[in-house]
Amino acid sequence: VYLAGNPAGLARFDTAVSTPGDALYRHFLTPAQLQARFGTTPAQLAAVKSWLRQSGLAVTSVSDHLAGGYVAVRGSVAAASRAFGVTFARYHEAGQGTVRAPMEPATAPSSVARSVLTVTGLSTARQVAKPMNVSTASKPAAAAISG
Repeated sequence: VYLAGNPAGLARFDTAVSTPGDALYRHFLTPAQLQARFGTTPAQLAAVKSWLRQSGLAVTSVSDHLAGGYVAVRGSVAAASRAFGVTFARYHEAGQGTVRAPMEPATAPSSVARSVLTVTGLSTARQVAKPMNVSTASKPAAAAISG
């Protein structure tokens, strides 16, 4: 479960600090200041962990870092179904055989929904990334290096 923190506030600050004439222009923050102002609060983190545990999932690790904060969990399919409001089905995936995946998008209860950015890991399918096919005609010419 990836944590949302305060993305709207961070976006507003980013615009202000980057806009000439704004009172905050070039008034940058340290990573610790960014985390304190825009990261997930301890109360938000506690609420997300509580929701997941009450659904029957075990919290296995936590990162509340502004960039990439998450709560990792482990549990049964039934607990995941309860927690995320999904039903699971089995699908045949070319090259992978039978996989299990949710039939609908994962959701979070309204009490924590603003603190949840996204949910991953509900499918047993391997994620496969393939490079794009690029013809040699579209590749830029190599620059000669002299020295």
